[in-house]
Amino acid sequence: MLCCVLISCQIDAPAQSNFNMTELREQSLNSVPCNPNTFWGIFPSTNPGNFTIGEYTINNLTIVPTGQQVLNVPNVSLGYSSNGSSNSSSTFFNVDFDGTWDILKLTNNSWAHIANNTLFNIRNCAGHDSIIVFDAINNTTYPKDILIYTSNILTPIFNTGPNLSKVVEDLAVDINNHIWFFSSYDTSYFQITYLNEIDVSGQLIKQYPFPNNVLYDCINAYGMFILNNILYLGIGSINPIYPNKLLPFSIINDTLVMGIPINCTANFGDLESCNQGTLTSISEVPESLKELSVYPNPAQDQFMLHLPYRTSANAIIQIYNLQGELVKNFKASDTSPINCSSWPRGIYFVSLVEEGKARVTRKVVVI
Repeated sequence: MLCCVLISCQIDAPAQSNFNMTELREQSLNSVPCNPNTFWGIFPSTNPGNFTIGEYTINNLTIVPTGQQVLNVPNVSLGYSSNGSSNSSSTFFNVDFDGTWDILKLTNNSWAHIANNTLFNIRNCAGHDSIIVFDAINNTTYPKDILIYTSNILTPIFNTGPNLSKVVEDLAVDINNHIWFFSSYDTSYFQITYLNEIDVSGQLIKQYPFPNNVLYDCINAYGMFILNNILYLGIGSINPIYPNKLLPFSIINDTLVMGIPINCTANFGDLESCNQGTLTSISEVPESLKELSVYPNPAQDQFMLHLPYRTSANAIIQIYNLQGELVKNFKASDTSPINCSSWPRGIYFVSLVEEGKARVTRKVVVI
């Protein structure tokens, strides 16, 4: 059962932080510019104990840095909001992980403690306009609560419920100030079950079941954001299914659909955007979701397949070598990684077969 908890906590007056900020471009970042089609990632810097915020774009399934960076960031959580100011003065927010769980704000080229928080073990943050939200650990190993920070008050607005339910790393806030997050119910396999949409009062608006043709293991999921009406979930290097991938999600015909995974070798710890848009359901399927894709390619020990949108439940996958010999044949609904560690090096052809005919074929190189 999902429940809403309405308990408020008055936050103490701001105190100045000792953290200083250095930026690589000759411009003030007292307010952070909202550039079109970009997002931010935060990752460890060369200075131990500090982190760096970098700005990036997505171009042809490739993540490209713009060169804009903010150095000496206190911790790995990252949000973006005006927090009651005009939108032109929106800036970054952070969480003090050194035992205080204070809320930090980039102000006048330094990080200021804007809230002394002793009640909530907050973790990840996200924002839009004046909204700043957090997930928080509530007597468990994983976050279960979602809190909103307004007018110096940190208020729990949503709880994922009893048993093994939890929030899967990070949140996103759209242009309607709706809050989006994944939830999971299996601590051993980290099985994502839903994408959830709630409003600022904690009212559940909609739950979208996770796609049944996508593997569920979300170990090392570290951040999410909405950009141009697509939601992206970042997955780190130790994930057994999608290592170093950025997974794009759209809502098509009221169904959550995953697009082609994007390579993401940066060691991000959190992700954020200021061009959120929203995840309004669409009926026209993007061309990228109609494709069969193979990754990684070239492959060494194993590779994964991304199936086109609404592949038939009776479809099969056939893999042939250059000599035309059938190497592997299985149901397309089997989303397990394909083990190719014992295959001879060379070129193979992967075909999606429906009603006895090859719908599409892709080439994969095994090295």
